[in-house]
Amino acid sequence: MTKKEEGSIGIDINVNHIAVSHIDRQGNLCRQQILLMKLKGKTRNQRKHEIAEAASKIIHECVHTHKPLVMEALDFSGKKNKQRYQPKGLNRMLSEFAYAQITEAIERKAAYEGVEVIKVDPAYTSMIGKLKYVRDKGMSVHQAASYVIARKGIGYKEKILREYRVFVKEKQTQAEQWAAIGKKVGKASIKECQL
Repeated sequence: MTKKEEGSIGIDINVNHIAVSHIDRQGNLCRQQILLMKLKGKTRNQRKHEIAEAASKIIHECVHTHKPLVMEALDFSGKKNKQRYQPKGLNRMLSEFAYAQITEAIERKAAYEGVEVIKVDPAYTSMIGKLKYVRDKGMSVHQAASYVIARKGIGYKEKILREYRVFVKEKQTQAEQWAAIGKKVGKASIKECQL
């Protein structure tokens, strides 16, 4: 039912919201939005309902625009296994973060509606979004990450900006180049990156 030729809809799933970006077939941003999810302090059934509502809105957009859904293929099992050695606040956030429930609800609704779900490698999506699109497009880091995810889903590769080429070597693969940039400026704030 959905076609990559129409563009795609990329999502970046976070603890309390889902950032959504719509792109056209040339990879240009058409529209962006944030779907808030208030899961903290709610019962299991209330969380399920909130997640189902968000999944329904996302898939409705895919059906309406005839675009496939693109999301990251994340795995939190390693982080959750190391949970006992993390700060208490991080432990609580990871246990309340219902990533598996959210992705399962989205995939179930997508299968029911005939929407293609494309999973992409999550490597460096937030950092690429922060370095390339936050300043230029005036969006948050999570919205920029969803934009990068949407572009990855239809085959676009993110070129390294001129100002960051000093951190990379020519013979490196693109993933190695983004890793090198991440080591240098990955933890920097948006303002520091602009400098």
